[in-house]
Amino acid sequence: MRTLVSQIRHKARWHARQTVMLSVGVVLMAIGGGFVVAAAWIGLVPLLGVLGTALVLAAVFVGAGLIVLALRSARPEPRIAGVDERLRRMSGGDDLFRPGGEFPPVMEAFLFGVTVYLKNRNRKR
Repeated sequence: MRTLVSQIRHKARWHARQTVMLSVGVVLMAIGGGFVVAAAWIGLVPLLGVLGTALVLAAVFVGAGLIVLALRSARPEPRIAGVDERLRRMSGGDDLFRPGGEFPPVMEAFLFGVTVYLKNRNRKR
């Protein structure tokens, strides 16, 4: 079980990676866009060899940018467990009530409280 600080670090690392991937993708798309503009300008000149080269380079940069943007969204955002979820994990593996969502929320909270009380009533302080 991760601590809250390590979960926050994990989420910050995820956001930093997302930002870097977005920046790289945008730069590659801008380079590709520059080559597309150059290819359009060269298209006015009736030499097909230069135009073909510019179009190939534009396609390579735009394609690389699209791949980076696709990889950026490949991993879902990490989720930080809420207080309720952490308490449920800490309540442990007893044969008593384990919250699972099959009861109405008020009844589930009551049963969870009773379970925690029954587990802790004989412990010495």
